[in-house]
Amino acid sequence: MQNAQAGSMLRSATAGQALAADFLRLEAHRDALEGKQLRCLEDMENRKQVNQQRRKAYADILDRRLRAEGTQQSFTKERNLVIRTEATRLCSSAGGDGEAVNQIRASKERFALEVEQMWQDWQQRVATKIREDIDVARRDAEHCKARQQEAMEAMPDKDLPLTAVVGAAAAASAVVGAATGVALFMALKGKEKATSNGPSQPEAANAHVKPAGAASGMMVEDSGVRKRLGEDEYPANAGPTVNLEYFKSKDPNVKFNWKRVVGRKIIFLFDTVDQSRFFEQLSLLQALQGFAVPDGEDKQTKWKTYVNAGAYSWGRASQITVVIPWYRPCQMERTSRWHLDESGKWVNSNPEGAWLDVPNALYMARLLATPGSVPPLPGPNSSMDGMPLNPLWRPPLELLFVELHEEAPVARSVSDLGATIRMERFVPYFLKKYKAKPTYPGKNNVYILFPDHGAYDRYAEAVEQELILDLDHILYIKKTRVGESIGQEQKLFYDQNRTEYEKTSQFNPDKDHILIIDDFTNSGSTLFGAVELVKKYAGGKEINVSIFVSHLVATYDPKVVEGLKDKLHKLGKQCRFYTTNSIPLTTDLLKGDDQATVIDISDFIAELVAEK
Repeated sequence: MQNAQAGSMLRSATAGQALAADFLRLEAHRDALEGKQLRCLEDMENRKQVNQQRRKAYADILDRRLRAEGTQQSFTKERNLVIRTEATRLCSSAGGDGEAVNQIRASKERFALEVEQMWQDWQQRVATKIREDIDVARRDAEHCKARQQEAMEAMPDKDLPLTAVVGAAAAASAVVGAATGVALFMALKGKEKATSNGPSQPEAANAHVKPAGAASGMMVEDSGVRKRLGEDEYPANAGPTVNLEYFKSKDPNVKFNWKRVVGRKIIFLFDTVDQSRFFEQLSLLQALQGFAVPDGEDKQTKWKTYVNAGAYSWGRASQITVVIPWYRPCQMERTSRWHLDESGKWVNSNPEGAWLDVPNALYMARLLATPGSVPPLPGPNSSMDGMPLNPLWRPPLELLFVELHEEAPVARSVSDLGATIRMERFVPYFLKKYKAKPTYPGKNNVYILFPDHGAYDRYAEAVEQELILDLDHILYIKKTRVGESIGQEQKLFYDQNRTEYEKTSQFNPDKDHILIIDDFTNSGSTLFGAVELVKKYAGGKEINVSIFVSHLVATYDPKVVEGLKDKLHKLGKQCRFYTTNSIPLTTDLLKGDDQATVIDISDFIAELVAEK
């Protein structure tokens, strides 16, 4: 009996300790949340005080102008009095009070009075306009204060700063947080309405369900990565942040929640694979840089009069980073001269060619970097973020390219538009992960092979830094050209002290591992040709070979992907293929293949964003 009572008391004490510990943890968490909430409110209050000081300074300037105009008016009156007195004196000194003299004197006096009256009228109009400007400035201050209060009340009650990541294909489910934070948008496809029967309203894309089928643009799937980016989920009944719809005419109808955008940093995952969504994404990118929010009173006219009445506020994001995991037109960065020969065939070997191809890579970059629109006239009545309207402030715009084929021409093409260009390479990141694997054979048994000297020039330095390999372990293959056909020279080379050397020794099939690297591939023929050459240097024996490409283009054709898989399987189990999911349209077809690994690029992008 006593043992039972003692056991019961012990369990009660243990439960009490657990409850006490939970209570203490909850108290600490509550204190931390209250501290963060207090800091957020203090930041908002400081921002409001700065805006109030700006408007007060503007009102003071107008008051000073009014006083200065009053001083000028007094000075003018004194000057006119001197002129009138002098004119009277001159007329009197002419002698006689003849009719002509009297007429001249009267004319001069009338003229002086008219000049003085005109000056007074003008001064009165100026004073009235200045007073009106002061009243408008004060009303603007009150209106802006009310708008800021509305935006502050609309903020989610969250304790984490967040970022907005706008999804590819310009349609998304939103994740947004407190002001100056970030929101994450998941990439989704809009649904097109039937062209015959159906409701008159456009059919919306479901913003919380991933569409069936392979997505063309990259999507952030890892919840840990999304949380690291500051993602915050809204309940389904709160609606999406960005909504893509299509009318029966197939014209797009894009909506976004402005309260979740104003003053936030936006990270826009831009899809260049699905070109049918390019305009929708571009329109949304423009809108985020500046948009009109009509005053609520204009609902009576169904939002038709706010522009002409200037009854709207101007909103915008605080900063926009456009992340481009794969830049589809990357190979069209230069122009060639083309000639149409007698057989109707296009050739670029004629120096007198009269046709030029358009460098799409340069002009698409310019479209992405174009500054946002200006407010429609007569202009807004307030700025929702407190930033200047005249001159118009626009949020900083950054284009972030991942593993771009030709970097310098694209960067140069937008140098006059004010956007920041950032080029990041995935290969160094992959090499770090590759070296960290427990199966890494060590520097003495690893060889890096590039299928051409261009890839060698791009990545050799990264290989030296990350893997610390000897230079004779960093190899490349030369291309051969016979007419218009391009092949591979059946030899391996390496550079040392700016001198080219041919590799003469054989690989050790039992110990060596060869890693073939390139930025992208269409058919894989160059890469698989490199594998065959490696086998020759291994005496025809099987040897461990890995292929890595940052982007699997495969001409965006499932049949080409299937052909690539067949070639991979024919090379044997010791040959493996690695790529990223920057083009899910093709890489989703590799899922489940034992010899292929698709690396999620989301974590890499998250690191880039975190660095910024």
